[in-house]
Amino acid sequence: MFQGFGDPARMIVGQTGDKKTMDNIRKDLYLDQPKWKQFMLYLNDVSPLCFHTQADIDKKKLNAVITSTQPVVDELKDLLRDRRELLGE
Repeated sequence: MFQGFGDPARMIVGQTGDKKTMDNIRKDLYLDQPKWKQFMLYLNDVSPLCFHTQADIDKKKLNAVITSTQPVVDELKDLLRDRRELLGE
């Protein structure tokens, strides 16, 4: 499915990635699965109705969740202020 674009695992790790790292990335992205299964997983992810098992959901949970109690407008103001400082504007 991704053959026209190169190896996604190689693109992620770059030229210095070792085989074990690339194998782990391929497994996380399900690139070690048959093409038909990759396509079905892709359709499942882009569909408005996704079907995942609880094990799939638990496997992909992030270890750290970033939350804020500030309103979105205030978060954006802070972000833009920081950007201006970095650019020296």
